[in-house]
Amino acid sequence: MAEPTPPPQSASDQPDEATDDSPPAARPAPTERGAPPPVASLIWLQPLSLALLAIAAFCPVLSNGFLLGNELYPPGEPTAPAPDTWRHAESLLTAGHHGRLGHLFLRVEGRLLGDRAAAWHLVSLLLHAANAVLLWLLLHRLRVRAAWFAAALYAVHPLHAQAIALISEQPRLLAAAAALLGALGWVRFAARPRWPLYAGALALLAIALAIHASVWPVPFVLAVLALWRRERWSVLPLGRYHLLLAPAMLLAAWVALADAAPVQEHLVSIAHVSPPERLLIAARAVGLHALHVVWPAGLAAFYPQWTVALTPPNLIPIGLLILAFVVLLVLRLAGRAGNEPLAALATYLLLLAPALGLFDRSILRDAYVADRFQYLAAAVPLAALAAILVGLFARLPASLRDVRRAGAVTLLVLLAVISLRQLGPYRDPDPLLRHSLARHPESAAAHTLLATHLRDRQQLDAAAAEYARAVDLRPRDARLRNALGATLMVLKRNEEAERELREALRLDPGSTPAATNLGLLLIGLGQFAEAEQLLIRTLAVKPDEVQLHRALSDLLLAQQRFSEAEDHLRRILDLAPEQPQAHAVLGDLLVQLNRPDEAIARYEAALKLEPRLIDARFNLANLLAEQGRFDEAIGHYRNVLELQPDAGAVHLNLATALELTGARQQALEHYAEVQRLAPDLITPAIRRRIQSLY
Repeated sequence: MAEPTPPPQSASDQPDEATDDSPPAARPAPTERGAPPPVASLIWLQPLSLALLAIAAFCPVLSNGFLLGNELYPPGEPTAPAPDTWRHAESLLTAGHHGRLGHLFLRVEGRLLGDRAAAWHLVSLLLHAANAVLLWLLLHRLRVRAAWFAAALYAVHPLHAQAIALISEQPRLLAAAAALLGALGWVRFAARPRWPLYAGALALLAIALAIHASVWPVPFVLAVLALWRRERWSVLPLGRYHLLLAPAMLLAAWVALADAAPVQEHLVSIAHVSPPERLLIAARAVGLHALHVVWPAGLAAFYPQWTVALTPPNLIPIGLLILAFVVLLVLRLAGRAGNEPLAALATYLLLLAPALGLFDRSILRDAYVADRFQYLAAAVPLAALAAILVGLFARLPASLRDVRRAGAVTLLVLLAVISLRQLGPYRDPDPLLRHSLARHPESAAAHTLLATHLRDRQQLDAAAAEYARAVDLRPRDARLRNALGATLMVLKRNEEAERELREALRLDPGSTPAATNLGLLLIGLGQFAEAEQLLIRTLAVKPDEVQLHRALSDLLLAQQRFSEAEDHLRRILDLAPEQPQAHAVLGDLLVQLNRPDEAIARYEAALKLEPRLIDARFNLANLLAEQGRFDEAIGHYRNVLELQPDAGAVHLNLATALELTGARQQALEHYAEVQRLAPDLITPAIRRRIQSLY
């Protein structure tokens, strides 16, 4: 691409005091149009100071624990436990919407860093510091007033604590870095058109989009920035500017549409909310996000999800947003303001667009705002705030120059101190959730997650109480009622559990977890006919649901309908062949059907997947002993005793096998253990055999 010849520079092209934030003594002479304004010879001090500010504000994260992040997002709906074991849902929600490169980045880190939490947090910290520096470079090239101060505010702002502290948010930080690099490359290309710069900018933007979907608005932001004093940093005509940017915008639009698709059926977020109500959500979310930037008090990991209704009070946020746009437009048309305020507002709205609730986003099902949502978008109001403050400081007399500097330093220190305190609760999920509830007790998501953590620690009464509070806050949430019902089942509060599970099915007739749990509850109560009807009816709609087949197989086994149970167990293994418990249960069933060779194969498959299945190994050893394969049986008995050394029945069977192989002394040792641990197992016949060994 041939480089256009820049026209002679006019006075209006020269950076004035409003756009140059370099020290007065070092302020350079005007330069050619399209080139960034030079700064002092010690330019390296500015990026270095930004990086140090970011590290100083968030360095306590290095001592935090291994908080991945997906512990802090509601898990899949819990399934009630079988008699002795929990049956959790298959997976937890991820932190959300990583691209292929984002997943690859985390996997590579996992191989390199292992479980060293400090190393993971150091990566997050360095990424944030790099983003602060890249933001300064971009603002500087765009001739934004007070670029360094804006980047410094960004570097220390407590709003970023969540994105930095959660390891699963690293793809968001990395994508922001790639997007800022791509934007910086695009601005350089607009100033000095060269094909390598163009290709590099598009490649970086594509990489950013492949890392995390949250940066899809960036190409559209670059299109809007053509309104931002383009004549000062670009030599491209407006039409060519947008035409060359079109490939990036098309790719971003494709990523946005793909990201809007529901992740899983039970994670559909706000599909039931009408388009007008989504606009209300978006308007209020913009206001809350902006408020958290300019007044970072009460920041928390979770915020309450407000009720959406077309009522006059709920119309206020969208009215204010429309009013702001109209006022800025009128001022622009009247010549009282330039394009900059409108461009800034449009940029902020675009960067927030992925999290405004205008599309179905699973991460929005529990709250409409989260600090991590505006990791990149926060740069816009912070840049505006920095420009306003510098403008106010400039009005002070020169004799108060020290006051101006002291004011800026005080603000940065204050934000850094808040950031240090904000990181404290992120040491562990429990203090973080309790911190959120202390600030926002009406957050159903925080109550739900705290209940989940309490349940996993077997504090079931406390977990049920937290689930009940969440249900009180969101009574029409079938997922929460199912979680409460599953917990009540374990507590043997069957009447309450049945009520909650039936209500969950009334609210969501297609809820597989609720149907499974209610079926298991009815089986436990001996109501086999109703349980079977419920499970078969649900299975007809969702024939490939493993949980339903498992529950139905439990019912059939309880009724000794072994052939029918075998069909469902084999279907489970067709759908999920790596489930060791299903192999083991099928092995037990085959023993009942007197098919020992098949049972042995199933037990071996189960133990290959999970060597610590004690019952499966013990049953396998018994079958091998019955077939005269004593050496193999003895090995399995010994493995069981390594896991459960006080099992008298295992000592007895091992002693018998050793006796039959001629290992008399070892057999006597294990018979002695049987007499010590379970003397009731020593029958007169066994006692005579023991005496015969002496």
